[in-house]
Amino acid sequence: MKKILKYLIILGLLQANANASSEPPTRHRVESVNNMEMIRVEPGSYKYHNKNDVTITKPFYLGKFEVTQSEWKKINGSIPRQRVAGDNHPVERLRWIMVRDWIAKLNEVEKKAGKLSPNWEYDMPTQGEWEYACRAGTTTKYYWGNKPDTTKSNNDKRIGHAIAVGSYAPNPWGFYDMYGNVWEYTKDSSGAWAGEVSGVDPLTTKGHRCIIRGGAHDYEGHSSTKFAPTKLNDGDIQGTRGFRLALKKIAEGTDNPYAGTKAAPDATPPKTGPGNAPDLKCKETVAKLEKEIKDQKVEITDLNILIIELRKQVADLNSSNLALTTEVSGLKNQVNKLNGQVASLTTENGELKGQVTNLKEDNGNLQVTVTSLNEQLVEADRIAKTPFVHDWIYTPDHGWLHIDPQNFPIIYKNDTQTWHFYEQGSINPRYFYNFKEQKWEAWDSIPSGSEN
Repeated sequence: MKKILKYLIILGLLQANANASSEPPTRHRVESVNNMEMIRVEPGSYKYHNKNDVTITKPFYLGKFEVTQSEWKKINGSIPRQRVAGDNHPVERLRWIMVRDWIAKLNEVEKKAGKLSPNWEYDMPTQGEWEYACRAGTTTKYYWGNKPDTTKSNNDKRIGHAIAVGSYAPNPWGFYDMYGNVWEYTKDSSGAWAGEVSGVDPLTTKGHRCIIRGGAHDYEGHSSTKFAPTKLNDGDIQGTRGFRLALKKIAEGTDNPYAGTKAAPDATPPKTGPGNAPDLKCKETVAKLEKEIKDQKVEITDLNILIIELRKQVADLNSSNLALTTEVSGLKNQVNKLNGQVASLTTENGELKGQVTNLKEDNGNLQVTVTSLNEQLVEADRIAKTPFVHDWIYTPDHGWLHIDPQNFPIIYKNDTQTWHFYEQGSINPRYFYNFKEQKWEAWDSIPSGSEN
């Protein structure tokens, strides 16, 4: 049991520091706007209207859903009067310049909080990026086939009346509502074509108009226009105008948007390291301990099954005892003639009571055993949740780490011979500050989560 407890402590630390990766996450969450989820899109090519080859040269992230009314209010505070109100409905009736200013505020909030690498920024997608994500590698008229969407069930339907985001089926890359709910602003104007970033403000440049994509719940063209609908708009509030947020790499540097620009922690690491970590090969020990824990769980399950069976037997014996007592009561008028039978039944009843007593004793012993095991498991769980131990621990992802309660949350990483400040209580990804390199490093990656 001591070995199991020690292993559970290690498991607790592994769980607290798991999923570390230098690779860019496949999902990005915008924490300041209710953890808005974005999906990473890798570079690639598609044919614009099946004619011109368009190449997306840089990875980018795109909102899994259109920006909702609650997400808009989280940054802007106020919201225009909506056609279809609802916190989880897409925000609509927006001007292009309102979208631009909202995104500027979002960039300011996220960078001030140290949640973005210096070479990444939020933006509107270009219409090339939008269509690339909408097509999701398909070559048919629509990403689901060549015919308009005529299904009746929301689980299979892709376009329809105004509704909360995520209610209809997604495209193959997991993006929802690319056709309908609302028209979506892109960064491009009428002076740019798919895949090209114009950098032109259509509200201040003569002859340029915003390009919006996707159709809306009050627009019939999404079922008759080939490919994703395209429309020009002067950026004013007209009908169902919303947008989908993009996150782009704007300069050379990391492919991971989480490197951050946080200030160094107000903490001082110890002047010397704890020495060398133990040179142990613990994989076999870990495997053995895992098997012991598994066997313990099987044993407890078997005991619980046995207790249930014993309780059933006790209930059956009590039922038999009750039946015999009733039968004896009904035979009182014949007691003189049936003395022999009564004596026999009394003897049998005594034997049954003896069995019941024995079973109750066995049940009591088993309950004591289960209670003891449960107490041990509760204690093991408590110890496993302890955030540190005073010693070296080994993790498969990070090698040997030295945890000292006197220094925590500063820990020592043996493979780099450096002290790190552990950021506590943050939403993934958490960070460690490397005192030697004097920079923050993402310790966790965003979990992939569900595709839908």
